Amino acid sequence: MKFQKTSLIVSVLSFIIILSCSKEFYFTKDLSEEQAGFHVTVYFEEFTEKFFLSSEDVGRKNLVEILTEMSLAENPSMRFVTTNTTIEIYDILGTRNTLTKAWKIFVNGKEIDPISLKKGVEVNWKSKIEFKFLPYERINLYSQP
Repeated sequence: MKFQKTSLIVSVLSFIIILSCSKEFYFTKDLSEEQAGFHVTVYFEEFTEKFFLSSEDVGRKNLVEILTEMSLAENPSMRFVTTNTTIEIYDILGTRNTLTKAWKIFVNGKEIDPISLKKGVEVNWKSKIEFKFLPYERINLYSQP
Protein backbone atom coordinates (compact mmCIF):
# COMPACT_ATOMS: atom_id res chain seq x y z
CA MET A 1 0.00 0.00 0.00
CA LYS A 2 2.82 2.37 0.91
CA PHE A 3 4.58 1.52 -2.34
CA GLN A 4 1.43 2.42 -4.34
CA LYS A 5 1.16 5.84 -2.64
CA THR A 6 4.81 6.58 -3.35
CA SER A 7 4.39 5.46 -6.96
CA LEU A 8 1.32 7.65 -7.34
CA ILE A 9 3.10 10.68 -5.88
CA VAL A 10 6.09 10.14 -8.19
CA SER A 11 3.76 9.80 -11.19
CA VAL A 12 1.88 13.00 -10.33
CA LEU A 13 5.11 14.94 -9.78
CA SER A 14 6.61 13.70 -13.04
CA PHE A 15 3.39 14.66 -14.86
CA ILE A 16 3.54 18.18 -13.38
CA ILE A 17 7.20 18.56 -14.37
CA ILE A 18 6.54 17.37 -17.91
CA LEU A 19 3.55 19.68 -18.19
CA SER A 20 5.53 22.71 -17.00
CA CYS A 21 8.37 21.93 -19.41
CA SER A 22 5.98 21.57 -22.34
CA LYS A 23 4.36 24.93 -21.48
CA GLU A 24 7.76 26.62 -21.49
CA PHE A 25 8.56 25.02 -24.82
CA TYR A 26 5.20 26.06 -26.26
CA PHE A 27 5.58 29.71 -25.25
CA THR A 28 9.18 30.02 -26.44
CA LYS A 29 8.63 28.55 -29.91
CA ASP A 30 9.83 30.59 -32.84
CA LEU A 31 7.12 32.81 -34.33
CA SER A 32 7.73 31.45 -37.82
CA GLU A 33 6.68 27.95 -36.72
CA GLU A 34 3.40 28.73 -34.99
CA GLN A 35 2.08 32.24 -35.72
CA ALA A 36 2.98 33.28 -39.23
CA GLY A 37 1.28 36.57 -39.92
CA PHE A 38 1.42 40.31 -39.39
CA HIS A 39 1.52 42.18 -36.08
CA VAL A 40 0.16 45.72 -35.78
CA THR A 41 0.42 47.96 -32.71
CA VAL A 42 -1.91 50.93 -32.15
CA TYR A 43 -0.61 53.67 -29.84
CA PHE A 44 -3.14 56.16 -28.51
CA GLU A 45 -2.93 58.68 -25.69
CA GLU A 46 -4.40 56.39 -23.01
CA PHE A 47 -3.77 52.92 -24.38
CA THR A 48 -1.72 50.60 -26.54
CA GLU A 49 -3.31 47.67 -28.33
CA LYS A 50 -1.75 44.89 -30.36
CA PHE A 51 -3.46 43.11 -33.22
CA PHE A 52 -2.52 40.06 -35.26
CA LEU A 53 -3.52 39.07 -38.79
CA SER A 54 -2.71 35.45 -39.55
CA SER A 55 -1.61 34.83 -43.10
CA GLU A 56 -0.52 31.76 -44.98
CA ASP A 57 1.51 33.94 -47.34
CA VAL A 58 4.18 35.42 -45.07
CA GLY A 59 6.37 36.64 -47.88
CA ARG A 60 6.52 40.27 -48.96
CA LYS A 61 3.08 41.85 -49.11
CA ASN A 62 1.72 45.32 -49.82
CA LEU A 63 0.90 47.22 -46.62
CA VAL A 64 -2.43 48.41 -48.05
CA GLU A 65 -3.52 44.77 -48.57
CA ILE A 66 -2.75 43.98 -44.93
CA LEU A 67 -4.57 47.06 -43.66
CA THR A 68 -7.56 46.28 -45.87
CA GLU A 69 -7.77 42.70 -44.57
CA MET A 70 -7.58 43.95 -40.99
CA SER A 71 -10.23 46.60 -41.67
CA LEU A 72 -12.61 44.07 -43.21
CA ALA A 73 -12.15 41.81 -40.20
CA GLU A 74 -12.75 44.84 -37.91
CA ASN A 75 -9.57 43.90 -36.08
CA PRO A 76 -8.89 46.78 -35.47
CA SER A 77 -11.73 48.73 -37.01
CA MET A 78 -10.25 51.38 -39.28
CA ARG A 79 -11.42 53.65 -42.06
CA PHE A 80 -9.44 55.11 -44.95
CA VAL A 81 -9.68 58.22 -47.12
CA THR A 82 -8.44 57.57 -50.64
CA THR A 83 -7.71 60.08 -53.41
CA ASN A 84 -5.98 59.67 -56.78
CA THR A 85 -2.57 60.14 -55.17
CA THR A 86 -2.92 59.33 -51.44
CA ILE A 87 -4.34 56.92 -48.89
CA GLU A 88 -4.81 58.23 -45.36
CA ILE A 89 -6.03 56.57 -42.20
CA TYR A 90 -9.08 58.50 -41.05
CA ASP A 91 -10.38 56.50 -38.10
CA ILE A 92 -9.03 53.70 -35.89
CA LEU A 93 -11.08 52.17 -33.08
CA GLY A 94 -13.56 55.05 -33.25
CA THR A 95 -10.92 57.77 -32.87
CA ARG A 96 -10.95 60.12 -35.86
CA ASN A 97 -8.41 62.61 -37.12
CA THR A 98 -8.92 66.12 -35.74
CA LEU A 99 -7.65 69.55 -36.70
CA THR A 100 -4.64 69.09 -34.43
CA LYS A 101 -3.98 65.31 -34.38
CA ALA A 102 -3.96 62.55 -36.95
CA TRP A 103 -3.14 58.86 -37.32
CA LYS A 104 0.33 58.20 -38.72
CA ILE A 105 1.73 54.89 -39.91
CA PHE A 106 5.24 53.70 -39.06
CA VAL A 107 6.96 50.62 -40.50
CA ASN A 108 10.14 49.60 -38.69
CA GLY A 109 10.31 53.05 -37.08
CA LYS A 110 10.05 54.97 -40.36
CA GLU A 111 6.98 57.14 -40.99
CA ILE A 112 5.05 56.23 -44.13
CA ASP A 113 3.50 59.24 -45.86
CA PRO A 114 0.11 58.94 -47.64
CA ILE A 115 1.69 59.22 -51.11
CA SER A 116 4.10 56.32 -50.45
CA LEU A 117 1.23 54.27 -49.02
CA LYS A 118 -0.73 54.78 -52.27
CA LYS A 119 2.32 53.82 -54.38
CA GLY A 120 2.79 50.67 -52.29
CA VAL A 121 4.95 49.77 -49.32
CA GLU A 122 6.22 46.21 -49.20
CA VAL A 123 6.34 44.57 -45.75
CA ASN A 124 6.94 41.06 -44.48
CA TRP A 125 5.82 39.28 -41.32
CA LYS A 126 8.88 40.50 -39.41
CA SER A 127 8.07 44.18 -40.11
CA LYS A 128 7.06 46.29 -37.14
CA ILE A 129 3.82 48.05 -38.16
CA GLU A 130 2.60 50.82 -35.84
CA PHE A 131 -0.19 53.39 -35.81
CA LYS A 132 0.28 56.49 -33.67
CA PHE A 133 -2.19 59.30 -32.96
CA LEU A 134 0.15 62.29 -33.10
CA PRO A 135 -0.12 66.08 -33.29
CA TYR A 136 0.50 67.66 -36.65
CA GLU A 137 0.45 71.12 -38.17
CA ARG A 138 -2.09 71.78 -40.89
CA ILE A 139 -0.94 73.90 -43.81
CA ASN A 140 -3.47 76.46 -45.00
CA LEU A 141 -2.91 77.04 -48.71
CA TYR A 142 -5.42 79.88 -48.86
CA SER A 143 -4.16 82.09 -46.03
CA GLN A 144 -2.94 85.62 -46.72
CA PRO A 145 0.63 86.45 -45.65
